[in-house]
Amino acid sequence: DDDCLHGKNLQGPNSHDHVEVAKLLLKYGARPDAQDVCGKTVCHYGMGAMATKMTIKVVRLCMEAHSSRHLFGKKIELHSLKTASMNGQQGWCKGYVTDTGRRAIYLVEAKETVGIKPANLRLVEDAEMTPTPTKLCDIPDRLGAVCLLEVIQADRQDVARVLLSEFQPNLDIEDCDGMSPRGLSIRTAMMSSVAAMVNKAAAKDSKKEQKKRLRICSNCGKAETEDLFFQCSVCKTVQYCGEKCQKRHWKKGHKNICAGLAEQQSFAIVLEKPMGERFVSVVSLSSLKNRHSSTNRKESTGYTKPSNVTVDEKFAVKVQGGGPMTPLMLYDKSREFNIDVAPGSPGFQELLKAVKAEPTWQGRKTFVSASFDADGNCIVYP
Repeated sequence: DDDCLHGKNLQGPNSHDHVEVAKLLLKYGARPDAQDVCGKTVCHYGMGAMATKMTIKVVRLCMEAHSSRHLFGKKIELHSLKTASMNGQQGWCKGYVTDTGRRAIYLVEAKETVGIKPANLRLVEDAEMTPTPTKLCDIPDRLGAVCLLEVIQADRQDVARVLLSEFQPNLDIEDCDGMSPRGLSIRTAMMSSVAAMVNKAAAKDSKKEQKKRLRICSNCGKAETEDLFFQCSVCKTVQYCGEKCQKRHWKKGHKNICAGLAEQQSFAIVLEKPMGERFVSVVSLSSLKNRHSSTNRKESTGYTKPSNVTVDEKFAVKVQGGGPMTPLMLYDKSREFNIDVAPGSPGFQELLKAVKAEPTWQGRKTFVSASFDADGNCIVYP
C-alpha cells in the first residue's frame, strides 16, 4: 500500500524498525510521492514540525527514490555503462535499492534482474524527453502548503538545515492563501531563527533562478520556464502548467474553494497614479548610505510594473505607514514599484486598516498582493 510510506505511520514504540521497513517498501516499488486524503506526502509528516531523527532518515531515502520514480514500471534502455556489451539492452524498471542507490532492472533478453544506477537508464518511449520530477519536498498538499512552511512556523532549525542544505526546496510555492516559505520568512524574520535561515538561503539565489521560479504549478509544483502557465479563469489565484494538472487540482479540492477565493479577489482597489512632485522614501537594502534617504520624484516615477512580473500577475507589496494623517509607502522586492498613497486617496483607508491589523510588526507594516492591468493601472488587494 502506497500509504504505508506516510510519515504519520512512522511513529510508535518500534519506530527504530521503520527505516528498514521503508527500504523494503521502496525496493518493491512503493511510491515516495504517495499522498493521503489531505494531499500530504511522507515529507509533510516526516520532515515537518513533528520530525524525528528516524523520520528524517526515511524521508532522505524517499527523496533518493523519488528522483527516478518516473522510470518505475516503464520499459527502459541501458546506456553509458563501462561494460559496453550491456549498453542498448532493454528491460523493465523495478524498485529502488537504497543501500546501493540503484534501480532493479529486469533484462528481457538475459532474463535476469540487475542493479543499475538511474543515470544509466532512459525510457524507450519518448527517449528524447528527459523528465524532471518535482522534488518531493516541493509537492504541496491540498491547501497548497509544502513542508517547509510548517517547519518555519514550528521553528525547527534541525529540519530546516536538512531541507535547505541537502534538498534546496523551492521557496516560492504559495499555499491557497498566497503564502510561500519566502513570504512567511520575510514576515517572521525577527521572531523565527528558521525564517532567518530561509532568508539567508533566498539571498543566495541567482537572478536567473528567481526568474525561473516566478510561477509554480499549483498542482504538481513544477516551475514555469519557457512554457507559459495559465491561471484559473475564475479565482485567478492559482496557475497550472497544463490542462491535466488543472483538472487534477480541481478534483483534489480547488472546486470547493474556488468561488470563495474569487469573492475575496473581487475586493480590489485601483490606485491613482501620483501627480506632480511628491515626497517618497527610497528603501535600498544594498546601500547603507541610501537606506534612509529621501528624494523628490516626478509623476508616475515608481508607479510601474516590476520587470519580472507579467500583466495581471500578482506580486507581493510591502505597505508601511504610521497613522491616518501620514502617507503609506508601498514597494515591491525589486523596488521598481515604489509609491506613496496619501490620506484621502483611493485605497488609503483599506490599506491602513490592513497595516493596523497586522500584529507581527505592531501595526506598522504588512504585505498585500498587487497587480498591473493592460492599461498600466495598479490594483491592490488589501
